[in-house]
Amino acid sequence: MEEHRVCQAKIVDALEAEKRKIGKELEEMQKKRAFRENHTLQNVSPQWDAMKLSLMIEEANKISVKLKKSTVFSRHESSKNENLEQDGLLQVRVQNKKLEISTFWSLNKFQNNIAAMRELDQGDSTSKDDDVFYDPNDEWEQDISASSASTTSFSRRRSRSLLKSRRISGRLYEIRVHPIQSLQNISSQSAGLMGVAKPPSTHSSSTDSAMPGICKELIGQSVARLRGCGGGGTDESMADRLASDLHLMNVAVQTISDIYNSLDDDSQENVFVCNLVAQTQLFKATTAVESTVFITMQWLASVKPSSGKLYNIAEELKSQVKKMGGFFQLLIQGCESEITSMVTEARRKSSQCLDAALLALGHLAAVTGMPLNSMLRGAPATDKKTCVMCLVRGTNMGICSLLEESLSITREMLREAQLAYHRNLVLQSLQSKVLDLAHALQNDMHYEITERDKEVGEEEEAPASLLQKLRTTATKLFQLNQAIRRLHSCLCTALRGKDTDSNFSSCSELISSSAKAVDELITGLSEEEALTPSLAARDKLHFALQSLSSWSQEVAGEGRHSAASDKGTEDETLSKDTRSAVRNRLVSKLVYSLPAGVSSKGSLHWV
Repeated sequence: MEEHRVCQAKIVDALEAEKRKIGKELEEMQKKRAFRENHTLQNVSPQWDAMKLSLMIEEANKISVKLKKSTVFSRHESSKNENLEQDGLLQVRVQNKKLEISTFWSLNKFQNNIAAMRELDQGDSTSKDDDVFYDPNDEWEQDISASSASTTSFSRRRSRSLLKSRRISGRLYEIRVHPIQSLQNISSQSAGLMGVAKPPSTHSSSTDSAMPGICKELIGQSVARLRGCGGGGTDESMADRLASDLHLMNVAVQTISDIYNSLDDDSQENVFVCNLVAQTQLFKATTAVESTVFITMQWLASVKPSSGKLYNIAEELKSQVKKMGGFFQLLIQGCESEITSMVTEARRKSSQCLDAALLALGHLAAVTGMPLNSMLRGAPATDKKTCVMCLVRGTNMGICSLLEESLSITREMLREAQLAYHRNLVLQSLQSKVLDLAHALQNDMHYEITERDKEVGEEEEAPASLLQKLRTTATKLFQLNQAIRRLHSCLCTALRGKDTDSNFSSCSELISSSAKAVDELITGLSEEEALTPSLAARDKLHFALQSLSSWSQEVAGEGRHSAASDKGTEDETLSKDTRSAVRNRLVSKLVYSLPAGVSSKGSLHWV
């Protein structure tokens, strides 16, 4: 009973102290309000008048509702002794109603972000999307205003989370988050007024650090990869490494969140301090993030905005990698601040981003011809199957993109042939054969695209073998597109030649070799049932390619025969000129002059 009266006395003292503090702050606020009525707020630039800020906040809230975000923006004025590190007294409060967390933005940051919100609202997919409403670099804290009305809903973990908030008075910690009736169960381990006079410690009591061991393990894994490079095994491509690192990041998120959720609410330790597994996963994921960013930048360095659909795929991959890193940041902050909603959200969003990233990765690897042999060794069977299926869907999308690219090239080939006009019979013959080939290729590719759309989702093969099969098809289609592109280039060069130019030997040889390469690749894909054209369509395409190849060989032969004839004529002319020159050199003409007084009458004789 005596202890209960002492506790009540302490509560009364704390309330009195807080009352005096609130009274002082209220007096300061009244002074500031009176000052603003007569003068412009000095700490805010003129363009940030109340009307403009209100309109911008209203616009931001409308965009948030339209995009189905859980973010609410409002005006916030802090006191002089609160948030001294912030620029100015006027700020924008950002509340995530779904996660019951909040943060504060400076006016400049709000202005920059609302511009990004407008771009997002207008359908600009390259905008920052979630980062605009849920920036992982912000200092998020538990939002008391979003909490339930009953204080009994607060757990000890949430109580500590509120205590860590810089905007909650430490004196009122126990009073605000613990009901008075719980005072009878106070133990010596409680924090705040009821026990120890300082918040729970987040430092490990152990003097031994696990960091050297973790670093040693990571270094060993890196050196092992280097040691196995070029040793006759399967070389790891950038796509393989990226898929592995993304999976590692997600595993770390899942593991750390599981450890966090398994901790007792009464535990005073930080998840990253008290658990060696969490520390190891934190280090591994951090190095994986760095590796992922580096590989993504290296792989996508050559992709330009003018690349069209390829650029969009690359931007999607880049966006998902960035999001995964951001949600890992949120997981760390959620664990540090003991905000369970942030930990749960980071885990859920990280899994979604992994699926989207692997989908884009498989798509991009197919259209760029990048090898993808990764089977995510060491991953659990369930996770491995899910990840491989994402790669399967992405690779299948890549195959469709490659077929569409083939169709685009053949359409351009057809257009070039239709626009060409020549009087030369050789060029007219070439034009006719190009038209036949372009029509056959176009019909074949259009049929394949239609059939592949029908087959999506009908595969019952094991994910790993299906991925390998699709990767083989994608590689050959990539090679086919390169061969068709080379053939198109050679044909365009020939069709743009002059009517009087009958020497196509150099160009015709390239046409012949390219046509044979296209024919062989299409035949190989058909035999593997990667392409399934009708028998009539296949024969028509094969005949068009054979006809073009035969024409090229005939033209090349005529060119060589013409060159040989010209060479013979040139040699004969050169021989005649040589003999004439020799004769002129052997018969020399000497002219003599007669002396004065000598007559030239009579016969002259050469001596």
